[in-house]
Amino acid sequence: MRKQADLKQKDEEDKMSLLVITADMMFGSQIRVTTKQLDVPVQLIATQKRLPSPEEVDSQVILIDLEFPYPELLDWIAEVRRLNHSLEKMLAFGPHVHTEKLAAAKEAGCDEVWPRGKMVTSLRGLLESWQQQNR
Repeated sequence: MRKQADLKQKDEEDKMSLLVITADMMFGSQIRVTTKQLDVPVQLIATQKRLPSPEEVDSQVILIDLEFPYPELLDWIAEVRRLNHSLEKMLAFGPHVHTEKLAAAKEAGCDEVWPRGKMVTSLRGLLESWQQQNR
């Protein structure tokens, strides 16, 4: 019994942990459905009140909607990047016309920045790819 419990705990530890920050209810719903289908643990932050402090973030992968209503979002990104050594990927997305905001997110510490449309259409493939890398 002990071996099974140890194996299950190791399996849980090996799973990709995902933090998604978006106030977009439709995208949040898409995230929940997709992560459930892929068995990816997700923490979905939809309100400013629930945004964890940078010190509390321990996810391996973070997706950030740049339309999230938090005035210091870019500072938060930079601080998470500085403090979270287990962070494998941080990706921000937003409207394609907000080129300055997308560039600022990249400068703040995001590995990649994508237009919203690409994020919506590529979500499943992106999660599957990250999942494969974590096996």
